[in-house]
Amino acid sequence: TFTNNTAAENGGAIYWTAADSLGHTVQMTNLTFTGNVANGDSSMTAEYGGGAIWSKNSSSSGPPLWLIANSVFKDNRAPNGTGGAIAISSNGTLAYASANAPHAGGVVASHFENNVAGGASSADLRGGSGGAIYFHGDALTVVESSFVNNQSVNGSGGAVANFSPNPSAPAVLANVTFYGNSADQNGGAVANLRDNGQITLLNDTLSNNTATGTNGAPGGGAIFNADTNAGNVKVGNTILASSTGAGGNCAYAASAVPLQDLGGNLQFAPNAGCGAMLAGDPKRVPPAVLGGPNTFVFEMD
Repeated sequence: TFTNNTAAENGGAIYWTAADSLGHTVQMTNLTFTGNVANGDSSMTAEYGGGAIWSKNSSSSGPPLWLIANSVFKDNRAPNGTGGAIAISSNGTLAYASANAPHAGGVVASHFENNVAGGASSADLRGGSGGAIYFHGDALTVVESSFVNNQSVNGSGGAVANFSPNPSAPAVLANVTFYGNSADQNGGAVANLRDNGQITLLNDTLSNNTATGTNGAPGGGAIFNADTNAGNVKVGNTILASSTGAGGNCAYAASAVPLQDLGGNLQFAPNAGCGAMLAGDPKRVPPAVLGGPNTFVFEMD
């Protein structure tokens, strides 16, 4: 358990900068991070922060691979930076990758609640982004997890902000619930902030998230995409519903392209921006506490 720890710059609880050419893994299971603070100054670099964890690859010999399972991140803050709970900067890897199981780990069965990134916004969109997770690296995988009431105060990606330009290793968010997350700029739940960035959403629920769209930002309460390559943002078997603020459920940068509909998706008012996917009321109820580290899931009427 890591509670109420403070860092002047990065990683309120854990700071990790290392390289590994052998494919070893940093494994964390059954942990709780509560009330940790990283006071990184975004005027120094947009990637300071990581209220609970901050990681960066320090060498060309390869980053460590991360596996975080059955863990809780609650009330962590990066008041002047990115990543209220976790910030992965410059080539870090938040995934467990191997020849037999590429990207089979990352964040598994974990819960993120009330984490806050408060850094100033920036022209490249990354400043102050990632209320729960800010990612700029080689691989990101989040499965069977939940994000509730996380916030990017001035930036984008109320829950998850992806700034990775790596087209060979898309971020994968599968069987994940996003509820009540908010961003001042774009992507109340999820923001893909960079050209060539890739995100795949499978079997997810994005509901009641908000993107304010300050200063003319496109918004997108559920998801925002800044990528110009068709098909780089893919969505399948996912609910995008009841977003508030600017841009409806889905929004895009001026030069970006809409998401690729893999089928089985459902959008509910406001529908603007999500393309021709099926529209209808998913009969949602609020998240319920069911016990265990990943406490919030959606039940359906």
